[in-house]
Amino acid sequence: ANRSRGGRMSAPTITAPATAGGGVPVGGSGAAGYVAKWTAPTTLGGSTTTGADASLYVDATGNVGIGTTSPAAKLDVAYGDYLTTGAVRIGADVGTNTSRTNATGKVGAISVPHFTNAAANAFLIGAYANTASTTTTYIGGGLGNMNASTRVSIYAGATSTTSPGTEIVAVTTAGLFLGSTAALVFNAAGTNQGLKLYTTPGNTDPNTLDCYEEGTWTPTLAGFVTNTPGTITASYTRVGRMVTLNVYLYAGGSLFGSTLGTTTVTVPSGMTPNFNGVGHGGLSRTTSSVAQVIAYYDGKIYLGTSVSAVTEMWVSVTYFV
Repeated sequence: ANRSRGGRMSAPTITAPATAGGGVPVGGSGAAGYVAKWTAPTTLGGSTTTGADASLYVDATGNVGIGTTSPAAKLDVAYGDYLTTGAVRIGADVGTNTSRTNATGKVGAISVPHFTNAAANAFLIGAYANTASTTTTYIGGGLGNMNASTRVSIYAGATSTTSPGTEIVAVTTAGLFLGSTAALVFNAAGTNQGLKLYTTPGNTDPNTLDCYEEGTWTPTLAGFVTNTPGTITASYTRVGRMVTLNVYLYAGGSLFGSTLGTTTVTVPSGMTPNFNGVGHGGLSRTTSSVAQVIAYYDGKIYLGTSVSAVTEMWVSVTYFV
């Protein structure tokens, strides 16, 4: 540095060694297309061209690859994770991938390569900000031409180190499914947990509806003294602990009959009443219909009256298990 008149400092003068190009001599070697790194103040190191330690590669179109010489996007990382301490922002104006214009709808998505390389990527999650006050988030599909997910699963773990966790909710084209230990909870804040639906019976929580089930079964008949009915139709509906049974008996034009206290119809397996009680049923004679009282205990329905010359009979019983 030189001191000029008046005591002010003048700019330093740097003299570079003479070279053919007139600049500072730099030595080193590398592979074409790769970004080299300095290994000494005046030396460029050779580029690592393969594996997880490969250097940055820039192709003829300006795409940058790490671990690949065929970057398929502006940045294509073939090895390792991407780590940032800030937010990840993706997306651009609808219909473009190059601009973000103010007051214009924007869309962005994250996807993974499809099982078949030639197929469009599999959609993970994305969003569409279509107005100043409306943004829609999509999970599993719904944006662009990417392939939709065939199953969307939500997992949870007992602790922060549980891996991979337990599937709590699954969504497919067949519907919404809850895991065997999962509950659908409304208004879960505080002590008022609203309604909780469980698939497993036996819960003691008063706010829990244990289960819902409906179906048919083939009951066992006993005690008919005349022509055991040939047609039997039996269905049940269970809501929590309440069970409703509907049984229809038909003799196909023939007459059948029963004796008081001996004619029984078994209930579905696992739905035995937890106490004895009384229900209602009906029977149809050849010329009229009458009502009758039905008793049920010991896991069976007892026809409460002596009936004969009957062509059909129906029974409807509601009880608790």
